[in-house]
Amino acid sequence: MSPRPPPVLGVNLPWFLGGYGHDLGHNESCPDWPSTFRPDEVERLFAALVAHGVRVVRLWLFEDAEGIVTDGAGRALRCDAEFQRNLRQLIGLLQRAGLRAYWVLLDANAPRRRPDMVTRAILTREAAAEAFFQNVLAPLLPEMAPITWGIDLCNEPEAMLAGPLGNGTGLGYDWPEMVPALRRLTGLIRAALPDCALSIGSGFCAEHCLPAGRYAPLALEALDAHFHSPDKALPDAAALWDNGPVILGELGGIFSRTPPPAGRAGWHETQTRLAARLHDAATRGYAAIFLWMTDGLDGHDAENLFHAFEAGPALHAGQNLTARGLLAPVPDTLRSITRNWPKPISPADAGLHR
Repeated sequence: MSPRPPPVLGVNLPWFLGGYGHDLGHNESCPDWPSTFRPDEVERLFAALVAHGVRVVRLWLFEDAEGIVTDGAGRALRCDAEFQRNLRQLIGLLQRAGLRAYWVLLDANAPRRRPDMVTRAILTREAAAEAFFQNVLAPLLPEMAPITWGIDLCNEPEAMLAGPLGNGTGLGYDWPEMVPALRRLTGLIRAALPDCALSIGSGFCAEHCLPAGRYAPLALEALDAHFHSPDKALPDAAALWDNGPVILGELGGIFSRTPPPAGRAGWHETQTRLAARLHDAATRGYAAIFLWMTDGLDGHDAENLFHAFEAGPALHAGQNLTARGLLAPVPDTLRSITRNWPKPISPADAGLHR
């Protein structure tokens, strides 16, 4: 098997300025929440990321059903006008900065945290998934396509699932109840964007869903794993899935048994730990590594890659690894990575069945 290429370095920018569920536009469930998207601040953030070698950002779009206008019964009718305007501005900022987007469409944690019936319907009913695609997503795709690196269908679907390969409780759906809607959404996006590779983000119950083959029925081009605990060793990508690329969609360092000190000292300690994790991850066969996280330059909590406009050790480690050739200097799209990904050697090719 030919050697795998070095991973792409990316950063999670799941929302802007703390605006989960309302950063780009309105949220029907909380109509008084204002948008937190500030183009000038986003432009400065993008410039800082590019200066530290980042070329791809993992961006969440419709988390908590943000930006989806419905009929009041959970069926998507259209995209919120403010969301669409801000997304258009965001795409322009990405283009000018030379960044690509790894779009995350939905977040299954939202229905778990509160009664987000819109996301729940999209993930469990084929008709709702098709209405979301046709009435909300499809009109946006032509503008999104030129700067798209890949698309993550849903962040951590297992958060909505009952049992040990789900949220660990007796509450939630069985996996077969979610597969048809996700497959329908997959097929519609593939038909609209045949050159875009699709993945799904898994990490609510650590890495266990991937080697268990939970996402095999979706026939995705790549899989996306999340790791936040610095107290647990990172697995090799091939141990999770060896039929295609595995993306380290969220690499964090905050969820430790020992909480970090408050203030800059705790931030620097956490980011130093994340830098060490990045060095380790770079050698484990992942197609891309997305650091968790930033939502703006003026960060003050330990998980933000910036603290009061200062870039932390994890971003500096990314620069160093890129200079050493251990991270890819120019990011191919996820589709081009999947096309060129080395295939596993079969037993017959290895001569084991002679």
